Amino acid sequence: MVGYFLVVYLYYQIKTINTMAKTCEELYIGKVEAGIRSIRMGTKTPNEAQVGLWLNKVKQLNDGMYLDLLEKYKNVMKEYEKKNNKMFG
Repeated sequence: MVGYFLVVYLYYQIKTINTMAKTCEELYIGKVEAGIRSIRMGTKTPNEAQVGLWLNKVKQLNDGMYLDLLEKYKNVMKEYEKKNNKMFG
């Protein structure tokens, strides 16, 4: 009986670990999206967010996703530049 509970316990532990594990691609995409969001919200500058670094890593793994994220990044950067030009110009 103890063996059965041990097997059930280990099964759920393994299942939890497998659902928590992310691929490098998912991690890189998450970093890009978080960087874009932080620039848009004004909590980080583009240099601090390092979106370009993570975009290059995404490009090596998934070209289509890279292009989608690059488009979002370009749009956010246009808004960022407009906002900064109003403040300083």
